[in-house]
Amino acid sequence: MDTSKKLVADQKEWSVVAKELEGENLKLASYDNTLMSAIGDITDKTVLDYGAGPGVLALGLQKMGADVMRWIYSLQNPSVNLNFGYGVAREAKRDLDVIWNLGNYVKLYSKHHKEEADDVTSLWIISRRESVKEKVSEYLEKLQPQQAIQEIKQFLIEDLSRTYGQLIRDELEDKKVQAVLYNSFLDGLKLLAPFLPFIAEKIYQDLEGKKKSIFLEDWPEPNRKLIDNNLEIYMKTVKDIIQEVLAQRDKAKIGVRWPLPNILISSDDPKPLQQFKEIIKKQTNVKQVTFKTGEKLIELDTKITKELGDKIWVVGDD
Repeated sequence: MDTSKKLVADQKEWSVVAKELEGENLKLASYDNTLMSAIGDITDKTVLDYGAGPGVLALGLQKMGADVMRWIYSLQNPSVNLNFGYGVAREAKRDLDVIWNLGNYVKLYSKHHKEEADDVTSLWIISRRESVKEKVSEYLEKLQPQQAIQEIKQFLIEDLSRTYGQLIRDELEDKKVQAVLYNSFLDGLKLLAPFLPFIAEKIYQDLEGKKKSIFLEDWPEPNRKLIDNNLEIYMKTVKDIIQEVLAQRDKAKIGVRWPLPNILISSDDPKPLQQFKEIIKKQTNVKQVTFKTGEKLIELDTKITKELGDKIWVVGDD
């Protein structure tokens, strides 16, 4: 029997087993209400030799770990075939490594957890935190766990680790910034716990949480007063601006370590972006950011002067 036919047979057997158990007065969720992805392409020879169905799960648990497999399955749309194998698992592990390292980062630098900072960067991540709490709860109520885990992934990996974590590197002595980082990570970890119970519990214990277990914590409820949808939209625009400036630097073959004089940012309504001026300057290493109203345009002045750099080495010179 080939892989796909065997999997279909396994699924059909579920309803038979369920009826037998119900006959013994045991309660079991009906198959119709069970979220399950069909296994699609399986290219790994070891997995193929082992067989589909429970065999794949058993071997996967041994080789890749339970939470890696949970991550793969949670992110998968149940209506689409799941490509299963160790290549997919390696990609999943890279995501979990980011979350694990973020936990170590928070443990090392966040010693204060109470009053939170109110700078524009912190207000943005706080808004994202509360928005994600709201969206995850809504998706889970609708039995859409794949959408919920996507929100958690975006928040922990992209927003908190790769964006906020980078922007506050020089601000970590500020106790209020530490509080924002800690509280945001802890809430994200609580949201993650039902999906990845083992890694979430381990990180929680390392952070010396207040409860004996993360599963004794209350479910994170959103504070809608802290959600600023406009701020989140503006920050997304700012990130796009930064990426465009860096691309222009790359095209001009001028590394970020070389300071440049100015960026001209033109848009229909540039005023809301001005609050992010220092972030743009810092992330792109320019001395000035100029805003103007007009057609959408991002123009980097690539002229390097003696005042902007201590030394400029020209390739090929002695």
